[in-house]
Amino acid sequence: MARIKKAPTRKPAVRASTRPPAPLVNSLPPQILEEAAQGWLKSSGSTAPSQLPSKSGQQKAEALVDCLDTTLKNLRAEMAELKDRVSRLEGRIS
Repeated sequence: MARIKKAPTRKPAVRASTRPPAPLVNSLPPQILEEAAQGWLKSSGSTAPSQLPSKSGQQKAEALVDCLDTTLKNLRAEMAELKDRVSRLEGRIS
């Protein structure tokens, strides 16, 4: 019967010179980042978002109250629906 030869072990490749690490995004000046972002938006066919007008403190508070009010109404409606479903399921079991 023929003997199986063992494969010689390979040594890992050693690089003669290493590359310097790429600069971190945070280390780039803001102007360069802005230009790069604008170029990417143009190449992807998107447009830059328009500047949103700043709202006064009173308008922000009213908007927040309206949002919270709507959220609470939705939660109350969902809770009422769940209570109805639970009561129907309990009615089936009885």
